This record gives sequence, structure tokens and C-alpha cells, in this order.
Amino acid sequence: MQQPPTPNPGVEPPVPIQPTLATSEPRWRHQIRITFPDLAKLAQAGRYAELAQACDNLEAAIPDDPDSCRLLLTGPLVLAHLINDDATSAYFALKRLPGPLAASPLPQALLPLTASIADRKYQNIQPRVATLISLARNPQALEPELALLVESVAGALQIAWRKRIVALLSRAYAGIPAAQASALLDLPVDKIASKVSSWKYDAASATFTPAGDAIATSARAPSSLARFDDAVAGAAQLESVF
Repeated sequence: MQQPPTPNPGVEPPVPIQPTLATSEPRWRHQIRITFPDLAKLAQAGRYAELAQACDNLEAAIPDDPDSCRLLLTGPLVLAHLINDDATSAYFALKRLPGPLAASPLPQALLPLTASIADRKYQNIQPRVATLISLARNPQALEPELALLVESVAGALQIAWRKRIVALLSRAYAGIPAAQASALLDLPVDKIASKVSSWKYDAASATFTPAGDAIATSARAPSSLARFDDAVAGAAQLESVF
């Protein structure tokens, strides 16, 4: 039977290679990943102010690194600010992203949505939320756990802004042409009629009538709302009052 080779005197056996700090996951990246489930729970519970604060606290501790893991913070942070109608904070959260990461699909979808909310371009808000939801449903675009959170919060954002637009138009106008309401809410007329219980739909005139009296002195009948831009501008002006 052959014996194992005798070690050569004076030659030490090789030392196993240990992973170095350069090849291991950065601590900040690991922290984001282990904290993300808690962020998702806050989002699921609708605790958006707490979600924004938690993301802000984590972001303050990470370096200026273009690692895509940062989007696990920036995505929820921006959406939480937008659902709280804080477009300024959302904008600066996006601007803090390093250049290569800022050019990636999620920030590129969030930036125009943020601009529309900041500028009160109501006719653009719903289509841009829909674009964001489509991005989240693309399996190649985002990490799966991030995609689920983005789709969930974007859906809540969509509902919140539809309610806001309905409230503003109800205050501003005695009657709203169905085509304009459909464009602002990004919903077909039949869906608006079934979802907005405070509006009555008159099929003969293709007009929605808000319940109660319009309180704005400039409220007009639907026939005088000749241009879509008038409805948008009027709602924006009214919001600045209330």
C-alpha cells in the first residue's frame, strides 16, 4: 500500500485564501438588503411618512456609490415623498443619485412623474404613474422585491392623486365634460361613473355633475369649459387657495 507523501521539511503547507474586504459585500449594501423587508412592510401598511424617514436615515450612511442596490432606498423614498405630495424632497432624492445610476430605468421613470406633480400638470400624472407600474411589471427592469414595492406604492399613488383631482374639480366646476374628466383621471368614462360616487353622469350631455354646490366663484357650466387646459389651470389655481 502506497504511503502518503512525506512533507518536505522547511516547506509550510499553503494557507487557505481568506476573502478580503475588497471582495466582500460592503457593509452599507448588506444593511440595505437586510432592512428592505422592513421598508416593504411600512409601504404595505401605508405608513409613508415613516417609510420616507427610514429611507432617509439609511441613505445618510451610504457612500456616493453607483451600485444599483441604492435603488432599494431611492425608489421607496421618492414614492413615499410623492404620495405625501412632497415633490421637492422627491426631486432632491433623485438628484443625489450618482450619474450612471440616475440614468437607469427607475429614476428615469420617477423624474418626469415628480416634475408633473411639482408643476401640477394633472393631465400627465396618471399616464406617468401607469408608465411606472409597467416598468415594475417588466421582469427585466428591477429586482423582484423592489418591483413589488414600486408597483404597490405606485398603485396607492395613482388612487391618491385621482381622489385629489376629483376633489379639486368638484370644488371648481358645476359640471365636467366627460372627455376632460377621462383625460385627467386616465380612466374610461364608464369606470369614472362607477368609481366616483360623488359625481352623477348625464349621458345625454356627456357631463359629470359633482354632488353639492360648486364653491368657486369662477365655476362655469360644462359648455363654457371649451378647452382642456382651462380645466387643468382652474384646478391648479383652486388648489393654491385651499
